[in-house]
Amino acid sequence: MAMSANETARHLLLVDPRVDRRSPMRAQLLADGWEVFEAVDRQEALQCPRSISVAVCAAEVVGASGSDMIEALLAEVPELPVIVVGAVAETSQDHSRAFDVVPRGPDAALAVRSSAIRADRRTRILRRNARLRTLLDLVNCELAERRDSA
Repeated sequence: MAMSANETARHLLLVDPRVDRRSPMRAQLLADGWEVFEAVDRQEALQCPRSISVAVCAAEVVGASGSDMIEALLAEVPELPVIVVGAVAETSQDHSRAFDVVPRGPDAALAVRSSAIRADRRTRILRRNARLRTLLDLVNCELAERRDSA
């Protein structure tokens, strides 16, 4: 099964209010061939294209409860893995719905890159499985119609 250009492109949402933290991650991800959409807050993040396969959010954007921002993103794109990046104290909060939690530091961009690759793989598998499930349902319906008309 051939993949379209949209399926081969890797789209990532990067949410952080501080450009000095977004820039190194963005540079690393762009160098690796990702298309990066940036947002500074929840409102901008929720305007992201549905084609994104991974979201990376600063812990302070996610919020103290850890679930509000993640739940809002998942409401828009249910299979979306969300990676939370923050200081050790921030990352120790409950982010149970997060795909991964990465502590902020000198190696954060590399850690996000590694996690994003795994998350993108997962998203592609989930989306492909959904397409195959739909195709299988169509074939089963057609077979049932043929059986019933015979």
